[in-house]
Amino acid sequence: MRRRQQTLKSLSLFAVALIGAMALVGTARRAAAQSDCLAQFQDVPAAALNGGTIMCTDCDAGCDQDVGTSPTANQSCTFNFRICVNEASATCVAGTLKKVKVVKKKGVTGSLIKPSGTSSACGAFTAVVKTKGKGKKAGTTKVKVIVQTSEKPKRHDTNTLVLECDPLPTGSSCPTTTSTSTSTTSTTSTTIVCANCCGSFSLIKTLNGLPDTTVNVGSVVDDSGATLLDLKSGGLYFGGAGVGVPLPSLVPNTLEDANGFGGTYTKITACSGSSFTISPTAATDVSGSVHPNRHCSSAGVNNPEYPGKPGCLFGPPLAIPNPTSQATSTCVINRVSTSAAGTGNCDGTTTLSLPLASDIYLTGPTDGLVPCPVCSSGTCSAGPNAGQPCVAESSPIPGQSPAANPTSHDCPPTSGAFIGSLPIGFNLSAGLQSKTSTDLSAMPFVFYCGQQFSPSFQNPPHACTADSQCTTAPNIKCRQRTSGAFGQGPARTITETGAAPGCLTDGAAHALTLISVFGIPPSYNATVDASADLPGPGATSLPGTTQLLP
Repeated sequence: MRRRQQTLKSLSLFAVALIGAMALVGTARRAAAQSDCLAQFQDVPAAALNGGTIMCTDCDAGCDQDVGTSPTANQSCTFNFRICVNEASATCVAGTLKKVKVVKKKGVTGSLIKPSGTSSACGAFTAVVKTKGKGKKAGTTKVKVIVQTSEKPKRHDTNTLVLECDPLPTGSSCPTTTSTSTSTTSTTSTTIVCANCCGSFSLIKTLNGLPDTTVNVGSVVDDSGATLLDLKSGGLYFGGAGVGVPLPSLVPNTLEDANGFGGTYTKITACSGSSFTISPTAATDVSGSVHPNRHCSSAGVNNPEYPGKPGCLFGPPLAIPNPTSQATSTCVINRVSTSAAGTGNCDGTTTLSLPLASDIYLTGPTDGLVPCPVCSSGTCSAGPNAGQPCVAESSPIPGQSPAANPTSHDCPPTSGAFIGSLPIGFNLSAGLQSKTSTDLSAMPFVFYCGQQFSPSFQNPPHACTADSQCTTAPNIKCRQRTSGAFGQGPARTITETGAAPGCLTDGAAHALTLISVFGIPPSYNATVDASADLPGPGATSLPGTTQLLP
């Protein structure tokens, strides 16, 4: 009897211990789930989002990113992926990050900048993994991301991704199907990564979407790499440390007209394999639209809305309200000053040069925080066409108060408010762009010849890289108006990262984000240059969609 009681007692203790252990496991799992969003790998198989192993065979087009249209084994595999931090989910809330560290092994390149506050951020990475033993043995590398929050209780998330390149078996040819395998899952299909689009399409349609200030696309950092400012999706930033306009200014979306035309169109030319040249469209190329001059991409096209100011219009009128000084609010009309030119690929890779002339209308003294006439309920609110019918070319921007959108070229600003045009070197891409300041006396990002102790610059603007290039007195210093960038004095580097749309050969609209980091010359209007702190750096991102058309 006593032995039975002891046995029952032992079983009871074991049951209690087992229940306790299960509770601890459940707690650990919940804690892990609550931290999973702190760091994740993106553009990888689902099983590897929180780490794991991705295995790829040399020249397998489904996973080896250095494979072209004619796959050839080269004893290496290239993996492209992103590391994202602080992307909240239903089971995991974002935190204030104290530590973000990426440990990269051999062959891994890329960077990730720690976001400020509870913002999210992503960084693009590439890993080139070489096979071993003269191409006969598998090669590996790995990348680890370590994230820790500052709040209490602290949360941690550490994920490791192992990338393996397997040699192509002797006597085998490169795979023609896409296949990707991980340590826990594998998928196979019969579709080439991106088919040849040449001959099937002739136009590229790019449509801007609404800005989203909850999404970071870049940052401004200081010498130590600490983040001074997160750059938001759909935001326009300009000026040095002395800018007097709250940033970002929000870039409106572009709506389609009654005939289905919207945004900007470019042409596909010289297409070979999967690569092509991007050329400008004339008004005749988009003649089916209601207003062809609002959708083409060539310089010199007549604009009946703005007599004497040629060049296809780029986007709807851009309102830049200034709540700190309403009288300095402006309405900007962007025109193509040099016809579009660039390169593209059927896989969505794009680089596009689209220099603009930004016409500035100083409408703040009369129109305040609604500097561009609004197209409200089909009627122009102000300007020379006040009370006349209009069709909105953008949508109201959520949270903007007072509402400075929707705008339309049917409702141009008053011509008498025009004060000049700024040449903007718009070079758009879906990759990474950055600009780093130099250690000249004014620590500038952009360089124009000006006076040493006065915010006066040579007119017309004279670009420079050193004082020795400024030979016209008194403009003998190579500088910007105020050092820094976008209201941040100790700024060292501006970086933005776009998002490519992926394979475009299905003819459907695909999401993308185009970015550009550029310099802005002086406008030579004392009010505007003082408010916008020009000349100075500029940066913008354009979320939206792109689509290949016949």
